[in-house]
Amino acid sequence: MSALLRSELRKVRSARGHASLAPIGIAVGLLFSVMYLASSTLTADDARTALANAGASGIFVALFGLVSVTAESRHGTLGVSLTVSPHRGRLLLAKLTVAGGVGLASAVAAMGLQSALLAVWFGVEGASIGISASQWANVALGTMVSFPLLAVVGVGAGALLRDQTLAVVVLLVLLLLVEPAVSGAWGAFLGPFTAAQAAQANEVLEVADASQTKGATVLLGWAMMLFALGLAVFQRQEVR
Repeated sequence: MSALLRSELRKVRSARGHASLAPIGIAVGLLFSVMYLASSTLTADDARTALANAGASGIFVALFGLVSVTAESRHGTLGVSLTVSPHRGRLLLAKLTVAGGVGLASAVAAMGLQSALLAVWFGVEGASIGISASQWANVALGTMVSFPLLAVVGVGAGALLRDQTLAVVVLLVLLLLVEPAVSGAWGAFLGPFTAAQAAQANEVLEVADASQTKGATVLLGWAMMLFALGLAVFQRQEVR
């Protein structure tokens, strides 16, 4: 297993486009916060909204997990990867482990940079951030749970669909268009059970209604289901 992990890490380091997805996601989240703070009155609610922008990086983490699998089909390297270990389940598990680790690192980096941005911005303006330590901890914990799970969602979707372009389009359409529409039309029934809404619920400031726990549980269910389906397809994928 260690050989597979080293192999997957080498792939990430050598594929610049793949490796850049997580940093781009963090940068996008920071850009959202800068744009929001520049037009806000710097209230405590503004600080909370800006901090929550750390979650914007999550979709890029999902894309990272997806590309880690679909790149094998796109570049015809599955056969080479299987020379390290012929067990496809272990190969996919190694991809999941690396993607999950990148997701966790991205969550830590996103929260750290968003927090630093808030501290500097509000400090320069002489305003109070108004976020308690417990509220910050809730967002940090939720983000550090959501990002690895979103990476697993990406790995599962990539293994299930295989074609990189198709998989990227499907994932983006589902997370950015279909799920918000479903939540808007049938939010009371289906909204809380979509992957994107579950991730968002997992990154809230308050957990009095247990929405954070429910969000993490629903997102875990999506991750497990997609990984199981993806593994079943990946086991039968032809080597070219």
